[in-house]
Amino acid sequence: MVPELGIIVEAQVRAVSEDAAKVDATRISDAPLFPEKNAEGIVYDGSGCPVPVPPYKIARLYGETMTKLRVVSERTGQPVRVTSDRCRKNLGTRAAAEGRSVAEIAAILDHTNEQSSKAYVEVRSELIANLNKKLSIYLAPLAQRFAGTIISQATSTDVPVIGSVSPGGVPFSMGGCGKCGSCHLGKPVACYTCRLFRPWLEGPHEAMLDGLLARRGRLLDLGSDFVASALDETIVACAEVVRQCADMKVAQTKGIA
Repeated sequence: MVPELGIIVEAQVRAVSEDAAKVDATRISDAPLFPEKNAEGIVYDGSGCPVPVPPYKIARLYGETMTKLRVVSERTGQPVRVTSDRCRKNLGTRAAAEGRSVAEIAAILDHTNEQSSKAYVEVRSELIANLNKKLSIYLAPLAQRFAGTIISQATSTDVPVIGSVSPGGVPFSMGGCGKCGSCHLGKPVACYTCRLFRPWLEGPHEAMLDGLLARRGRLLDLGSDFVASALDETIVACAEVVRQCADMKVAQTKGIA
């Protein structure tokens, strides 16, 4: 929480605690952060403890606030639809992204069953995987690790052809090589940072990028940070190939249209 909001929340805690202490100092911890109010003031239950604001009023307050602020979604271009449930899920997701444990997330969201909190940890792993891939593609043009030339497989006359075999035993080709002699580098991974590599426009480069990111993740899980970082340049170069291929395919489509 940013300091500006923290100051407001702390002031609210003090105000609620003082009001609760006037009724029963032994039940201050039971007082809700945002008690229900009517024309006569704070609403109390039969035991003298303040009553929390009902969910439907919180949901309405969220909607009215966002409408007044005129917050527009960058994804849809439409006004953001915010509900109390969406804010609650966002809180759980942010806690998982910060590395909180399942038990801590359950405490934050007041879950009685930790099974419900595990979903946020599982979502976090998917978010990280997608974020890593998107970041590598966005950063690729800046790093300029790919120095080769993308060509179409139909027009390629390069020999040898750079390829490999999938885990299922199926052979596949990535592109051609402009080197006449033999090469002792680890093909096809090392090819992406080689200026003589001519990746095919139709090659499975996105699958290669996914594989490299997965390998890097496994190395990090094993504690091999230094070894994992050795893949960074190749990942960025492969991401640049994926990006350029996508742009070329779009250009071809527009040309046909």
